[in-house]
Amino acid sequence: MIAPKAKPGKCLKRGGAARIVPTMDTLRSILSRRPRYAGKAMACVNVACFLVRRRNRCGRAGATQDSGASMTAILQLPAWLGAILAMLLAIAASALPFVLLRLRMGDELPTKARDVAETVAVRIGTVHSLILALVFAEAQSTHTNLQQEVSKELTTIEHIALELNQWNGQEGKVLRSQLAAYVTAVLQNEWQASANLRGSREARRAYNTLDIGILDLRAETPQQQSLRARMIMNMDDLQDHRKARLSLAHRGLPSLFWWMALTGFAIIVGFFLIFPANLVHIAILSVYGAYTGLALYFILALSHPYAGPASIDTSPYEMVLEDDLKGS
Repeated sequence: MIAPKAKPGKCLKRGGAARIVPTMDTLRSILSRRPRYAGKAMACVNVACFLVRRRNRCGRAGATQDSGASMTAILQLPAWLGAILAMLLAIAASALPFVLLRLRMGDELPTKARDVAETVAVRIGTVHSLILALVFAEAQSTHTNLQQEVSKELTTIEHIALELNQWNGQEGKVLRSQLAAYVTAVLQNEWQASANLRGSREARRAYNTLDIGILDLRAETPQQQSLRARMIMNMDDLQDHRKARLSLAHRGLPSLFWWMALTGFAIIVGFFLIFPANLVHIAILSVYGAYTGLALYFILALSHPYAGPASIDTSPYEMVLEDDLKGS
């Protein structure tokens, strides 16, 4: 019996090197000739396929992190320098192509073509401006809500610290040290751009330890019963504020918005080609490019609360440690 003809393998390039990955039909046809080794061979193939898929996922994740890091690199600069750099980049991306392409085109467009282009440019510009305005408002709203959640979390921590100070007993000192460990874990591990959406393990472990400690308190007086009930309620509120803070801090903006914003910017710049390349038109286009670049820079800054000019101030956490939990 003649084995079926093997189909050619698929060529995948990764890291500059070409690799031949045979199809499953090819593998079956090859292994049918060696039934003795078919089981072991198929097991090896399954392991190899798993490793290839895992490597591809890691490669895509690394590429995503690299692209995100390249976008936020401008936020590491001082605010004034980052804003100026964003405007200069937008001016270069708008005025330079306009001058070069318009000089090569030479002749002006007919009057009817210019009228149609102006009409379309106005409509696209309106849609583009509306998208930028809506996204800016959404980013500003998210940033404001994040500030409010941070303030609520800090207020809840202060309430718990005050109630622990009012608790007469050695248990209060132990729980204050656990509360200080929670604040320290939040400050050191959850206010970073690379922080996990679920938060750090250290902060979660410190919260659980503190929560169990409060639940295990033995209230012997009416005052302690009231304090214990209030601390349990505050711990639930603290968990809610922490989850809201993590969700808002990692919301960000979808990559689709940046494609829409940059595409709309390029289209509007392209419609400027209907005008001659004189100094007045170049200046007007440069002003438009600078303002658009500044708006995109502010949107980028508002969507990244860990760094840049719109970063959330974490000094209140340090003040809580020094003032309310000092000596814990």
